[in-house]
Amino acid sequence: MRIAILGCGRMGGWLARELAREHNVAAYDREAGRAREIPSVLGLDGLDPILARRWPVSPPASPTWC
Repeated sequence: MRIAILGCGRMGGWLARELAREHNVAAYDREAGRAREIPSVLGLDGLDPILARRWPVSPPASPTWC
């Protein structure tokens, strides 16, 4: 599943990391670079790829079970 997260503060960053374990996640934040700091998440510079429903698809990260 491809999931877009808008806002990478505490909640958005946590949600993006958790979902990226099993899904393709793209994230955008108004603060440049914040979305790119999240491992296994495609950080976007703008909303255009999300609004057009197009962003590069990569295989999901392998799940890590606790």
